[in-house]
Amino acid sequence: MYYIEFTSQGPPVIHASFRVQTPWLRKLLHAASIALGTVLLLVLVILVFFFDTLLNGYGKDRMLLAFAEAYPSASLQLGDMSYHFWSNRLDIDSIRLVTADSGMTCSVSTLSLHGIAWMRILWPRDTVSLPFENAVLDARGMAVRFRPSMNSLRIDALHLSAPDSVMTLDSVHFLPGYDDEDLFALSRYRQTRFRFSVPLLRISALDCAALLRGDGYRARHVAIENLAADILVNMDKPYDAKSTPPQMPNEAFAAIRDSVRIDSVTVSGGSLNYCERIAVRGAPGVITFDRIAVKTGRISNTAAVPDTTIIHAEGRFMGSANMTMEMALPLSSTTFSLRYSGYLGHMQLTALNDFLVPCEHRRVTEGVMHAARYSVHVVSGKSRGTLRAEYTRLRISVLDAHTGSSKGIFNRIASFIGKVFVIRGSNMPGERGSLKLGTIRRTRKADDYFLQNLWFALRGGVADVVGFTEK
Repeated sequence: MYYIEFTSQGPPVIHASFRVQTPWLRKLLHAASIALGTVLLLVLVILVFFFDTLLNGYGKDRMLLAFAEAYPSASLQLGDMSYHFWSNRLDIDSIRLVTADSGMTCSVSTLSLHGIAWMRILWPRDTVSLPFENAVLDARGMAVRFRPSMNSLRIDALHLSAPDSVMTLDSVHFLPGYDDEDLFALSRYRQTRFRFSVPLLRISALDCAALLRGDGYRARHVAIENLAADILVNMDKPYDAKSTPPQMPNEAFAAIRDSVRIDSVTVSGGSLNYCERIAVRGAPGVITFDRIAVKTGRISNTAAVPDTTIIHAEGRFMGSANMTMEMALPLSSTTFSLRYSGYLGHMQLTALNDFLVPCEHRRVTEGVMHAARYSVHVVSGKSRGTLRAEYTRLRISVLDAHTGSSKGIFNRIASFIGKVFVIRGSNMPGERGSLKLGTIRRTRKADDYFLQNLWFALRGGVADVVGFTEK
């Protein structure tokens, strides 16, 4: 029905009125609205109360089928899944992934994922916005086992927040698959056993969007707290010349195809034990570093930014002397090259017996290190440099390799000859005779790991000053 209203204050106004005059049409619309409401209510009830059944049936089957088509060489198993509609959270009781090509097994006890824009996954409208840009992931009980070594990496908890651009890992442990004696008995060649733990690792300002798109790894800061590392080498066996040499930092970064850019890395409260075992089931020689603090500059494997990373490290050597190190490490170099220098403070040299007695069959009976400075330049694996060590009253006795005693007549003669003709008992400026600078001259061996190469070069400089013969 239409009617026109005339007013004195403006133009005429046209009114329209629509009324359903037919009773059967009014009833039809009423029934349709009831049916539509019932359907919506049933859908809501199914989503709230029965969605988990659909998810663990049809949904899980579709996920596993899609994964098998994308990765035919891997096997994926999913535990019970549940979706919490009101909080938009997906929980999975367990996940197990087995890769046949790399011999790796991954498992997760529980995984929780919320904040996903499911509509963008089901009906994608553009390629700019990501369905995971507001996602938060929490995983517990993560474990990765590597075959055939059976080494394992375990993480108690992982938290990744895309809105906060933060990733944290709690209680990270890298563990060997065998105890030391069983591991060394597996091969007739030399083995190196690694063990480390990190109570807390935090990555700040992480570019989660680039990570999810596969555009590389970019973050502002990585903080590692209370890192504890333990390394043991069985020196009683020969090196396997046919084995693959350990990767140096530049080689490891060259193997990463994606771009990496981290503005800074810090390590606080760290500790390192480096051990060498000379005899089967024998006590190893131990070199210790504790109270380690490390700070690096930018780490990158791209040519767009400087590829040389500057590292500053400090700590305590053998629980006694403060030690510092500055390092310039080119990460995109095609050869193993770097520069490092540092300082060692005052210490009682008897602290070195924990390493010298088992490994060198020598014992420091007296001696004081007042200060030491070193500077080394490594070019294509060749270390060249100098070591200035100022010490006094150094006395060393030679031990029997079997008994560990210095009381034998031949050991006394060897100690006397070493003291008179070889061992430099004092090395101070201004004293009788000029202060001797130790020459560092060493070529990296095929079985050297990165830290071993640094340590062996410095040890050669010490041997040159004191009068030891390097093995």
